[in-house]
Amino acid sequence: MDPLVVLAAVPFTLSGVMWMLFLTQTHLSIPALMGSLMCIGLTSANSILVVTFANQRMEAGDDKATAAIAAGYTRLRPVLMTAGAMILGMIPMALGVGEAANRMRLWPARSLADFCLPRPRP
Repeated sequence: MDPLVVLAAVPFTLSGVMWMLFLTQTHLSIPALMGSLMCIGLTSANSILVVTFANQRMEAGDDKATAAIAAGYTRLRPVLMTAGAMILGMIPMALGVGEAANRMRLWPARSLADFCLPRPRP
């Protein structure tokens, strides 16, 4: 049952990604997909953190509802800290500033060329 609970968060993450792409009028591109994968990974990790803590509370004798509320309340700070670190780390890439800005701008074209043009691979 635990993997289903963790995977249940993924559709909400994808809907949030699509909503933000719509609000910012951003096209679905390779950097956007990269950010989506990072967001899905973060959501899965945070879900695992909360579900594991709820399972520990149930093993300690709490009922399901009490364990879920305690897990949400106790693990809110680590979840927000992890999400905040990812958001702060992604700001330079989102603004297109910094050392990797030129490489990120050329990355989708280079990736498409790698996939579409036949050439010998080492």
